[in-house]
Amino acid sequence: GEDLLQKMKSLNAVANVQPSFVPTDMRWIGNSNLSNEQLKYSYCWKTLLREGIVVSGGSDAPIESPSPFVGIHDALLRSNKKRNAGVTDGTTSNPSEEIFRPEERLSFAEALWIYTAGAAYAANCEHMLGNIDVGYAADLVFVDPAIVSASADASSSINDLLYSFRPSKVMVGGCVVAGTTPTVLSPLPPFDDTATNTS
Repeated sequence: GEDLLQKMKSLNAVANVQPSFVPTDMRWIGNSNLSNEQLKYSYCWKTLLREGIVVSGGSDAPIESPSPFVGIHDALLRSNKKRNAGVTDGTTSNPSEEIFRPEERLSFAEALWIYTAGAAYAANCEHMLGNIDVGYAADLVFVDPAIVSASADASSSINDLLYSFRPSKVMVGGCVVAGTTPTVLSPLPPFDDTATNTS
């Protein structure tokens, strides 16, 4: 409840959340014995951010998909429509849609933040990961510009793109490792201090 939020703030605790749990868990949450007050603080990522608590996005793979794009999709929509479409255990007969606490949906900017800067902070690497800036590791994925326009509009086809998205290029440490022909950077020669030593 509210007391836990305040305790997290006082401890500067990080909330490591797995957005893809919502489409999976919501089939059981509705039939649980949780009170309205307990439900209010279930999967309350928007509230956590609003309270100034650092939120880090994760997947809990291999239980859920390791793709951060699927996680961003689920953080945006909090919907079980995609998950229901693939259910074969008899628990649903058609890909009907339910949305769990839509007021806790994240914006695209917020969802991106928890999977980049928030995750870097949780790993104590915020000084070198999570941002594109001088001095940061050039670990990058290249995406379709349309992804940036994604929103929590459940009718938008962009959300289908997010769910099955694959980056067009991946860089690790400044080297292209996937997407186009990988580049191999030549190692820098050893530093020779005698070249500048005039004494």
